[in-house]
Amino acid sequence: MVRRVLWWLGAIVVVLLAVQVFFGVLSWIPKPWLEVAALVAGGPVLLAAAPLVLVSDLRFRGGAVRTEGTVESCEEWADEPSCTLTIRFTALTGETHVFEAEKAPRREPGQRVPVLYRPERPEAARYHRHPLSDVVKAAAMFTIGAVVTYFLWRNHLSH
Repeated sequence: MVRRVLWWLGAIVVVLLAVQVFFGVLSWIPKPWLEVAALVAGGPVLLAAAPLVLVSDLRFRGGAVRTEGTVESCEEWADEPSCTLTIRFTALTGETHVFEAEKAPRREPGQRVPVLYRPERPEAARYHRHPLSDVVKAAAMFTIGAVVTYFLWRNHLSH
């Protein structure tokens, strides 16, 4: 758990640095419409989307059934700390479903893993992660949106 939190914090720092570089490059472009478009679409969209994503994730969890699935495969990449799992599970109705979980921790084929799914839509199942991951994801979106918005507004308000 600590390793995953540290990984997310590192990813947030990298994204924030990338945003700073992006706006440095953006300032070289003599097209005010481009900055205005980024201002309107970039940061504010992330600011607005963060709570919506969190509510959506929490609503999914609220009506989801927890079960176990079996890992069929784990597609790994050398430069990633995670993989894409192919997971098979049986719903309460007895039907078998298969789904892919991206950015999941590495697991061996045949290993049992926790699965969440909505009974009315078992084809939209998810690998069961700690609920804190939903909060961290929304916080990262909100932070990035706030930073993007701040840097754009800072440039426009100082003129």
